[in-house]
Amino acid sequence: MGFVCVECGASVPLLVRDYGGGDKNIHLCICEHCNQICDKYVEYEPFLLFLDLMLFKHQVYRHVLYNRSTPFSLKTVWRMFLVLVMLDMNVKAYLLDCQRGIRVNSSNGSEAHETTPTFGFSLALGSKQQLLSGFRLSQFSIQLIIMAFLENLSCVMTMASVILWDPWKLQWQRRRLKNVKGAHCWDIEFWVQFIGTWCLSCFGKIIAVLSVIWEYHWTFFHVMGGIVFCANVLALRLFLEKRTDENATARMTNARQSTVEAAVIVVSGLVARALVQLLLCWLGNPIVFYVLV
Repeated sequence: MGFVCVECGASVPLLVRDYGGGDKNIHLCICEHCNQICDKYVEYEPFLLFLDLMLFKHQVYRHVLYNRSTPFSLKTVWRMFLVLVMLDMNVKAYLLDCQRGIRVNSSNGSEAHETTPTFGFSLALGSKQQLLSGFRLSQFSIQLIIMAFLENLSCVMTMASVILWDPWKLQWQRRRLKNVKGAHCWDIEFWVQFIGTWCLSCFGKIIAVLSVIWEYHWTFFHVMGGIVFCANVLALRLFLEKRTDENATARMTNARQSTVEAAVIVVSGLVARALVQLLLCWLGNPIVFYVLV
């Protein structure tokens, strides 16, 4: 689908130019629209790319979305989706501990105490009721995984439906696939790249793994959710953006408009997640989580 300048988003023919004579004569190309290096990230290690992704740098998102040598494959996207499901399951398990009154002492990981009713998941040891966290979570593990899977699936399908519906008539797919012969609205490549983009922008959830080591107040996950939301909006804006060779003012105007459009798409996915929880609650699931991202 062609390369783009990570600084301004304009289409470029090449990222590096080989003048012959070995590696010493390979140079990064300069964008003729902004006079910046087209893509400095071609020389970066994957770990540094990940750090810049966490810092919301739009340049690295453009590099990953447009300039990678190998785009997202269906197998890779499926694995990323399952990792997100497990990260969501970890968040839900931690919140379940908080809601059920378990608090793990950071100085003694085996120590746990009960402060609220546990709905029958406590074991009587002598005359004292003690709560076994591992036993209780094992009872809920499958349920939590199913909930996380359904929530993420509904989120992706809802966002895809909004893109397919295209309420602003912006022809996102045609824009993205304009250089792909025989492309149509059900083109599998477009949707694989879309889901891969969304999964990539959700990996701020990996911060939740730290809850295994340290204890956080449950509102910490709202902060994490805000980070993931901003990353979702940024990634989808760049994924659906219109490649243009216009001046800086026009590009800035298009960026603001695209940000609003991407935010609406992401919010629609969050609404779908909330509706799935309410539906499961109506079907008899006793657990409702207030962290949606």
